[in-house]
Amino acid sequence: MATSIWSGHVRFGLVHIPVRLYSAVETKDVSFHLYKEGTTERIKTRKVSAETGEPVDTTARGYTREDGEVVFVTDEDLASVASEKSKLLEITQFCSIDEIDPVYFEKSYWLGPAPKVDAEHPMELLRRTLEAEGLVGIGSFVMRGKEHVAVIRSAEGGLMLHTLFYEDEVRPASIAGYVPGVADVEERELAMARALLEAMRAPWEADRFRDEYRSRLLELIDAKATGRVPELGEAAPLGAAGVDVFAALEASIRALKGGDEETDLRIAAAGGERPRITARITVPAAGGAGAGGGDLDGLTLGELRDLARARSIGGRSKMTRDELIAALS
Repeated sequence: MATSIWSGHVRFGLVHIPVRLYSAVETKDVSFHLYKEGTTERIKTRKVSAETGEPVDTTARGYTREDGEVVFVTDEDLASVASEKSKLLEITQFCSIDEIDPVYFEKSYWLGPAPKVDAEHPMELLRRTLEAEGLVGIGSFVMRGKEHVAVIRSAEGGLMLHTLFYEDEVRPASIAGYVPGVADVEERELAMARALLEAMRAPWEADRFRDEYRSRLLELIDAKATGRVPELGEAAPLGAAGVDVFAALEASIRALKGGDEETDLRIAAAGGERPRITARITVPAAGGAGAGGGDLDGLTLGELRDLARARSIGGRSKMTRDELIAALS
């Protein structure tokens, strides 16, 4: 059993749920220690006085005000500020998760029932209600010296909690120096870019992605530990600045799809008013010509969904490419 990092109650209305909070993720970074060069002697960090350089054994928590005054705060002071929210997360509203911009999401946790109490029943009630209504609960609680806004949602048969950043913690796009609408974009460029997006469109599958940097780093460490010469990979070439954007988009589509008839039609369509090749999407009669999967293999995921929509096939938005082809065949 994992170690919980917070325990308390979730409350919605007059329903109380005793819960514990568990981290939903674990980072797998490669950690390094510092050693005295030429030896295996570990280096330790010691707390020393910034004024005298002498080691310090006991410390106090202080806050430096703008005028330079230092105000010391004790554990009791912090506990008095936290109040009941240190042990209570009260859901104050419900909404669709689509209403929350992803930039606000901070960390993810699993909610579990507190032991030796009847917490499973109200937890299951909340989970099933959220799932049935397609909503998430919004509330706040105090954890580790900070009050957090929290989202509770039904996920993978359990209850997941996400902490959110506050509005004044999210920095505006203007800090990056990008001003939307300043650069002129041609319609044919926009059409070709949309065609490229459609060609690259695919359902999200988390297991498709791997930390290749971590794997290569561990291989390098293993090679050095066993006396082998590590194989150093070459850095991927960067794109050249100042290239023709339209030509680069066209080359990207050809590289993805190959030089077949569909690609030529797609590129030709992108040069006109419509970027998508709707002319190639037909609705054959059941069992008639074009009903076989072979005629569908050349279509993109978006085109397969368009065809499924035309045939009123239910659940098409959640189907993978192979499932769509099977349903259309």
